[in-house]
Amino acid sequence: MSSMLPLHSGEYFGWIGQLLMFLASSLMALFVITGYMLYYDRLKKKRAKALKENSSIN
Repeated sequence: MSSMLPLHSGEYFGWIGQLLMFLASSLMALFVITGYMLYYDRLKKKRAKALKENSSIN
């Protein structure tokens, strides 16, 4: 149980482990940002399609 914190912080594997943990945590933040970007793009396409369908009906 005492090795839990060093393992999760990357200290267990030295500076390479810390670097890998830093990169992994940075990528998690990037995934959140790109996820919102993909969602917003899909929402824009859905709204444009609905607007086009409504304008062709009238």
